[in-house]
Amino acid sequence: MLENANIEEVILSKYPIKKSQNIMFENVNLSNINKDGKTYKLFDDGFILANIQIKSDLSINFITATQENTQ
Repeated sequence: MLENANIEEVILSKYPIKKSQNIMFENVNLSNINKDGKTYKLFDDGFILANIQIKSDLSINFITATQENTQ
């Protein structure tokens, strides 16, 4: 949960991206007020699946991910 968070994910490739799919998780709209009175809300999150053509007979599947900083 981050104050005013907005996370964008992209896949950049010098090889052709043959297929991609954006998968979103359901936002359950959790929120919390910290000891300083700031309100933190759960942000929309998801991931991207992509198939990238490396050579005519070789492709890779790629998935993005985010990591929450819990410090």
